[in-house]
Amino acid sequence: MKVLRLLKATGFYAVLSLIISLTLTACDKDDDEPSREEIVEQLIAGSDSKTWLIVSSTISGTETLSDCVKDDHWTFKRTRQVSRQNQSNTCTDGFPDKENSNWNIENDGKWLTFFDGTYEILSLTETEMKLQFPTARGTYIDTFVSK
Repeated sequence: MKVLRLLKATGFYAVLSLIISLTLTACDKDDDEPSREEIVEQLIAGSDSKTWLIVSSTISGTETLSDCVKDDHWTFKRTRQVSRQNQSNTCTDGFPDKENSNWNIENDGKWLTFFDGTYEILSLTETEMKLQFPTARGTYIDTFVSK
């Protein structure tokens, strides 16, 4: 009889401890889900680095992208470094063949800064990135596609 009571009491506390420990560990879902900034970083730089090509640059709706920039490779690295490398079409207006900078995500993944500019991220997918930035001449919208 004492053994039966002891088993019942011990079993009750074991089950109660198990329920409490499962409840405390199961409620911690937020740590598993990436933040918006982490998602944006993954889309921009991939797992290590990602290369983009600019396919359009408009100012107030008018295309301004010159041929010498269309083949440039823009490589964003997870180390928060970015490089722009000219390919075969060289610009003659003093535009350097290669530039390096740091990049950063701001305002919970809504803004991207690189090459001394701050760009609003209008849209971003695995294959397309659309950025907007205002200037004195008007608002630029640049569209990039992943290489």
